[in-house]
Amino acid sequence: MEEVVKEENVLLGVVFQNRFVPALWRTKELIQEGFLGEILRFRALYLHSGYLDVERPWSWRLDEELSGGGALLDLGSHLVDLLFYLTGEEANIKASWGKTFIPERNGRDVKVDDWSLVLFDLADGGEGSIESSRISTGSADELRLEIEGRKGAIRYNSMQPNYLEIYDLKDKASPLGGNRGFKALETISQFPPPFALPGKFPLGWINAHMACAHDFLLRFAGRDARGATLEDGIKVQKFIEDAYHSMSGG
Repeated sequence: MEEVVKEENVLLGVVFQNRFVPALWRTKELIQEGFLGEILRFRALYLHSGYLDVERPWSWRLDEELSGGGALLDLGSHLVDLLFYLTGEEANIKASWGKTFIPERNGRDVKVDDWSLVLFDLADGGEGSIESSRISTGSADELRLEIEGRKGAIRYNSMQPNYLEIYDLKDKASPLGGNRGFKALETISQFPPPFALPGKFPLGWINAHMACAHDFLLRFAGRDARGATLEDGIKVQKFIEDAYHSMSGG
C-alpha cells in the first residue's frame, strides 16, 4: 500500500476517528502548551464487552488470517495512534501479554486475543501502558485515557465525551485543599471550523466519525487536514506487530 500510494500519488487516510473528539483535540493543545510538563505516565484503555457472548456468530475479526490480530489490533490500534498523536513521543515496548478467554466459538478455534496489555517506555523517560479488551463486563465502548505530568494531569472517558478533566499543580493547595482537584472542561460540540455544526449539541459516537470523513474530503480539496495518514497507520502497525512479537516470546 505504501508503495502504491507513493508511486501513484494517491490520497489515503486512516480512520482513527478519536483524533476528532473535541476533548482530545483540547488534550493535544494542552500538551503542546506545556500544561503537563514532562509526561511521567500515559495510561490508555479501550474496553468492549461484546465478545463475552460465547454464542456470538463467527466473523472475520475472530479469524487470525483475515484480521491479523484480536483486541490489540481492533481496539488497541486507536490507543496507539492517540499515544503518538497526543504526546508526539516515541515508545519502546518493554513487555506485552495477550489472552484468549474463549478459545472455541461455533466449533472453530479462536487464536486471536480477547484481552491484551502492553507496557512501554516513552522516549523522554515516562512510562506507559495500553490495555485492550473485548470481554470487559459492563463496558460498551469505553475509551479511558490518563496522562500524568510533572505540572498536571489529564483524564478522559468516552462515556462522558463532552468533558475533559484536568488537574493543575499551579492551583492553590491550602487551606483545606485550596483550589486543588480535577476540573471538568466543557468541550460540548467544541469543533473548530469547518467541522462545527450550529448549536451546542452533546457529542455522540458518530460525530467523530463524521468529522474524520470531512477531514478526508478536506485533504482531497488541498486544504489543511489533521487526520491520520498512511505513515501514521504504518507507525501504529509496527508498534502492534512488535507487541505481538513480544507476546509470542520472540
